[in-house]
Amino acid sequence: MMMMMMRMMVGAGLTESIVTRQALMAVHKGKRPFLVSRSTFPGSGFHAGHSLGTNSASAEDLYFSIPGILNFQMFGIPFVGANICGFEGITYDIISLLFYYFFLTLLICR
Repeated sequence: MMMMMMRMMVGAGLTESIVTRQALMAVHKGKRPFLVSRSTFPGSGFHAGHSLGTNSASAEDLYFSIPGILNFQMFGIPFVGANICGFEGITYDIISLLFYYFFLTLLICR
C-alpha cells in the first residue's frame, strides 16, 4: 500500500514531464524541448525545469525565492526560476530593480 501511494505521489509531475518531453521530441525531431513545470520531483531536471510559483511583489518573497532556487538545484533540477516582481500586490520600482538584479545571475526568470 505504501509503495502504491509513493508511486502516485511521484507519478504526477515526473511522469507528465517525461511523456511531454518524449512527445515534443517526436514532433520536433532534432530539437531539444524546454519544459517548465510547477510539479517536479528530485531527478526530474533531465525532463523539465521548475517554476517556484506565484509570489507577490515584496522583498520578503524575493528573500524566500533565493533558498528555494538553491534547494531545487541540489535536488537535481538545474533550471529553476521564480516570477519577477510577482503576481500579487503593487509593484514598486525599487522592488522591481532588486528582482531584476538578482535574477540576472540565474538561468531562468519569468
